[in-house]
Amino acid sequence: MDMEQIMRLVTALETVAGVLQQLGPGGIILVVLSGPAVVLLAVLGIDYLRGHQVAKMVEDMRSESRKTLDRYRQDTQDLLRELGENHAQVIRFYENNVELVKGYDRLSKDHMALIAGATKALERLTAIIEFRGDTK
Repeated sequence: MDMEQIMRLVTALETVAGVLQQLGPGGIILVVLSGPAVVLLAVLGIDYLRGHQVAKMVEDMRSESRKTLDRYRQDTQDLLRELGENHAQVIRFYENNVELVKGYDRLSKDHMALIAGATKALERLTAIIEFRGDTK
């Protein structure tokens, strides 16, 4: 330690001694006994601040959870809406197929009637040809 540092130390000690002298023995005892209370108040203050910090973190987490849940809910509703639209398209597809089958059934009946008529005409034509062949 150089001389300047020693002088600063002496000045600081003189200041502390002056404060202690002004406090007197009762003040010194009060300062010594109030030390644990000051520590307790500091711990309570730190705990209070930590509690506010934890409450803010919990609120932030709740807010983020609400946002995530809202996004999930919206995505699910969009998915269900799309699924409903696809289901409606499938229903229309099957209804159109039913109409197509009914049309095919009518066409088949008409075709069968045409074939039956053509077969009868061929049978009559064959009979006519056979009859003419027999008469010659």
